Amino acid sequence: AAKKALRYVVHLSPNERTSKELSKEEFADELHLLDHILLTVLTEKDEVVRCTALVFLEEHAATLVIDHARLHKVFSVLDNILGSPVDGMAVTHTLKAHVLVTYTMLLIEFNCFETKPKVFENFVDLLFTIIKHVNRAPDK
Repeated sequence: AAKKALRYVVHLSPNERTSKELSKEEFADELHLLDHILLTVLTEKDEVVRCTALVFLEEHAATLVIDHARLHKVFSVLDNILGSPVDGMAVTHTLKAHVLVTYTMLLIEFNCFETKPKVFENFVDLLFTIIKHVNRAPDK
């Protein structure tokens, strides 16, 4: 169903054209879809909807994130959520955990270990920080 929705929104043909073959209008639709997904992840109040948007992003990252500027935009949104304190309302442990999964998937999908080593190093540092503070309040 997600692939059908993506095809409808970005006008992909059944043979799954690459984003480099898209017209300007289709390219704008893809950019708009990515912006809408990121806005949903940042501002939606329902955690299920936010996590669903993250899953959609994971499943269609190769189509939606085709250049470094978009990848940087996605990482910025994910960093924003990971840097926010858990308040049990807007940011929960479940959401942060899913953001970590999405972040990891994007790092692997786009081979950031080789192509963006600084981003990869910052993510590893973030993981070390999380591990270091795992038993401290309020994130206990």
